[in-house]
Amino acid sequence: MEDLFREVAKAFKTAVDNRHRFMVFVCSSNLRRAVEYAEKIYSDYRKRVEKNGLLVVGREEFLEMAKDHFEGELVHWKNSISVLGSTFSSLIMDLSEGFHPNDLGVVVETVEEGGIIIAISPPIERWRNLIS
Repeated sequence: MEDLFREVAKAFKTAVDNRHRFMVFVCSSNLRRAVEYAEKIYSDYRKRVEKNGLLVVGREEFLEMAKDHFEGELVHWKNSISVLGSTFSSLIMDLSEGFHPNDLGVVVETVEEGGIIIAISPPIERWRNLIS
């Protein structure tokens, strides 16, 4: 995990210096474990930023787990349009049960410069079987 935190710290510095967002993928077939890793990554990131504002997006199973791990606005993918015009410093999204590309575009655009996007994903080899 320490190597991952070092990489996240470097990405954060680069993102802030260049006024960009940055993204971390957590790939796992175990959703609970992926949420726990995302929580650790987000917690480490929060030590470096003053702004607060977390958007958490996914489907029902993920959102049920997420409310025990994150404080922020929890939104089901089908309601992603509701965050249009909002701004968040961070985004955690679950891609493991699929998503619609337009919804992905909506939620990513809510993250401000220097913000982290944590994407929970199935293992890469399972992506070819995902249908959105």
